[in-house]
Amino acid sequence: MLILAVFAFLAGVVTVLSPCILPLAPVIFGAGISRSRPFALLFGFVVSFTIATLFLGTLVASLHLDSNLVRYLAAAFIVAFGFVLLIPRLYAIWERATSGTGSLHLSGNSFLVGATLGLVWTPCVGPILAAVIAAAATGHTTATGFLVTAAYAAGTALSLSAVLFLVRRGVELTWFKKHGRIIQQGFGTLTIATAILVAGNGYNRFQGFLLSHLPAWSTNLTSLETAPIVRQNLSAMTGGPNMLQTISDALSLRDQGSAPELTGGTNWLNSPPLTLQTLRGKVVLVDFWTYSCVNCIRTLPYLKAWYTKYKDEGLVIIGVHSPEFAFEHDLNNVSQAVKDFSVTYPVVLDNNFSIWNAYHNQYWPAKYLVDKNGHIRYVHFGEGSYAEEEHAIQILLKETGQAVDTSTVSVPSYIVNTQSPETYLGSARRDDSMVFSDPSSLPLNGFAFTGTWSDTPEYREADSGATLSFHFLAKSVNLVMAPTKSGKKAVIAIDGKVVNTVSIDKDQLYNLATFASAEDHTVTITFPDGNVQVYAFTFG
Repeated sequence: MLILAVFAFLAGVVTVLSPCILPLAPVIFGAGISRSRPFALLFGFVVSFTIATLFLGTLVASLHLDSNLVRYLAAAFIVAFGFVLLIPRLYAIWERATSGTGSLHLSGNSFLVGATLGLVWTPCVGPILAAVIAAAATGHTTATGFLVTAAYAAGTALSLSAVLFLVRRGVELTWFKKHGRIIQQGFGTLTIATAILVAGNGYNRFQGFLLSHLPAWSTNLTSLETAPIVRQNLSAMTGGPNMLQTISDALSLRDQGSAPELTGGTNWLNSPPLTLQTLRGKVVLVDFWTYSCVNCIRTLPYLKAWYTKYKDEGLVIIGVHSPEFAFEHDLNNVSQAVKDFSVTYPVVLDNNFSIWNAYHNQYWPAKYLVDKNGHIRYVHFGEGSYAEEEHAIQILLKETGQAVDTSTVSVPSYIVNTQSPETYLGSARRDDSMVFSDPSSLPLNGFAFTGTWSDTPEYREADSGATLSFHFLAKSVNLVMAPTKSGKKAVIAIDGKVVNTVSIDKDQLYNLATFASAEDHTVTITFPDGNVQVYAFTFG
């Protein structure tokens, strides 16, 4: 118990450096600038964080409250604090209330600021606090859990006190006194923006952006918790090493707010129109894809295998087809692609990007896993992490009361080993710095058009005899093409040697060549009769 408390305290000390709490920096700095009473603020943080970690989830569930209620209340107070920093008259009232003679009630505002921080504090926790959170989520709060949580909060409070001290010293500088009002109002504006992030659940997305873009050291601050002595004590506390994976999974499935409805779709395939409201009680996987996207295509075997394995246990997969190119808006094209790929789960055509925008999505593919209550619990962008995604599905299905096979599906694996990026050929997204006139001496990832071509923002259309060359390093090379007349062909040459002739009979992604491993080659595509639109190269 003592070992875990010590390491939890140390983890709390370093958590202020974690990218996950950067969105709350305006509130922390604003508290320092406003001269909030440090002791009252830190005491409020320790109390609320400990209570929120150990008891809040159980209390909300037992009272049948909206799980978003606490977030909304915290956001409301953060907004109020932002206006205090922004409006001089409110700031003067705040100063009078927090700079009295030391009476406890005069510290109430500072306590509320700290308590609010504790409610929305969602650090990149390691296995120690994760174990406590997972135990609390299942109603198993112990004396060890209380001590560990309090130690973590105390360590974090120590770091916060250092930050507040440095801010106070900065406030005393002549430069700050000269520009203090503008700086204070700037933090007020940022504090209100933070509240909007918290209330709208953009906080989680911002955290995800920071985690994926900041240096690796910033996301490895919990590595001290992986010491053998810590894992040994955790194993004893949680009931064995297998529980550690369950804890990790449970932590990654935190509630991310209500999932937007699936409204605005133009057509449905394989199903009548569905709503998340009518699917309550089931687990729903919302998959954003488009049929010519090679990255999306490579995820389909997993999606189909999961649907086959878990549909009888309550899993519903909904493919939201949000088109990248004009031809992907066509119902017949999408319907044919769904048949070609043997997709049997429901697919909705999101031609107007209504569902895409409702989810604030930016990626193909993107998966949003929705629990039985209609809340987003897991998000993944791009390919990979299939075992993790399947474990998330299993956990949420278990929450519905289903007995679930915890093995993972067997799907042929692949390795993406390429130094050539997806390359668009239409003028709107084409990188003209990589277009060259001589196909025989292209640099890596350079390409060349010869003959007569018609240029449009989305594609280039070949006239008879036109050629397109690309110098790539990859295991396979693909090209999105669409015929303007039926019966068109493309002759494929690798390093000047003809290897294949492709019949272009529909608007889709075509594989031009595949090799045993990633290799350096130049592909040249000749269009004898023209009348073919070329959109984008993809590689794998």
